[in-house]
Amino acid sequence: GPVFSPDGRYLAYSSNDSGRPEIYVQPVLSLGDRRQVSTTGGTEPIWSRDGRELFYRDGTAMMVIGAATAPAISAGSPRVLFRGDFAVGDGVTNYDVAPDGRRFVMIREETKTAPATQIAFKSLRGY
Repeated sequence: GPVFSPDGRYLAYSSNDSGRPEIYVQPVLSLGDRRQVSTTGGTEPIWSRDGRELFYRDGTAMMVIGAATAPAISAGSPRVLFRGDFAVGDGVTNYDVAPDGRRFVMIREETKTAPATQIAFKSLRGY
């Protein structure tokens, strides 16, 4: 599931070319020029609405990378925003991020104590 950056110049996607899923970013018009931006694995990338951050999942961790797409792609170090047992998409992104980048909507994984899957909202105060 590749996703375009808000300016339409880059694609972010997950690939297991290294032997495990990692997040890559590459220019749309230069398909051979990709850059790995995750460091310990990653799936389900989503750009922030302003294109300055890239969110992705690494197991139970929701990760974020500071990113810039102009004049060229640059990415900071990934960091954990929060952890939780949320449903993982099967080839599709299974969460979304509010326009302000501070709230997430995700599907909480069904457990033995919970009778059904629930939608969970996660708010990041002070982020």
